[in-house]
Amino acid sequence: MGVMRFLALPAEIANDWRDASSAYVTALDGRVFAARVELTDSVLSCTRASSESGKLHVAWPVEGFGRPVLTTASLPESDQPYLLVLELARGKIGEVREQAFQWQFAGMMISDDFREQQRKAFQLFSKASAAKGDPQTASGLAQQALESICTAAATLARSYTVQRQQSRALSQSHPPALLGCTLDDSVLTEPHRSTFFQTFSAAAVPIEWSRVEPVEGEYRWQLLDTLVESCQRKRCIIRAGPMLDLSTGGLPSWLSPWAADFLNLQSFVCDFMETAVSRYAGRIRIWEVSARGNIGGGLALTEEQ
Repeated sequence: MGVMRFLALPAEIANDWRDASSAYVTALDGRVFAARVELTDSVLSCTRASSESGKLHVAWPVEGFGRPVLTTASLPESDQPYLLVLELARGKIGEVREQAFQWQFAGMMISDDFREQQRKAFQLFSKASAAKGDPQTASGLAQQALESICTAAATLARSYTVQRQQSRALSQSHPPALLGCTLDDSVLTEPHRSTFFQTFSAAAVPIEWSRVEPVEGEYRWQLLDTLVESCQRKRCIIRAGPMLDLSTGGLPSWLSPWAADFLNLQSFVCDFMETAVSRYAGRIRIWEVSARGNIGGGLALTEEQ
């Protein structure tokens, strides 16, 4: 039986630490140990069947970053509890340093801002390590180190994103992935129109049966036609749908009398699909036929139907 213990300070955080029960421990190869996690008097205990070294993963509050899941370095069991914030800072500093090295080795330029933030984090961590005899002081310094290294990580990630996009723009005429969102009528007016088309390369036009044909035989295409035309003018890739929403209330209400007549219901579906696809044939690249089939509930249809 192996036990890893961590002293969580300051006590104000530990007393309201609702994420403690979600902590887990992994081996060097990433295997997750089955463990019992308990928090008593600010001491987090992880009891496992194995006694080998492991990494603790747990959500911890960091100012400006919410409650990110942080990871310690690989630690052996100890008679004395580890100082949690110090070990989380140690793990994060090592993780960010390793990531920076890998990206730099791949050709990324590391910014001076990142180096300065990383240096500040390491200095605070060093002071915290030297002050372990005073857990409160050490925890305060380690918390500052965590804030600094998380800031450095964000700077590094932003720099990587910018440089990666610039590199791809030089080597590829089109981005390797589409970025978009669902449209509504707000995109037809400024400044929303300019903002959208400057930001996204794709758009989802909501061609949904319940909106298009709320009354049997009465189609409402005007807004959808305008949205499709706007996207075409801006050479934006269009995705349509989901045409059939199979969740409760997702299909037109006028279909309810036909819920028990599955053959006629199929006929209505096919008619709508053919009408919509024919109307926008050649203009819409991607069609999402149905959604929420895993939830169901629409017209009380069975899973088989």
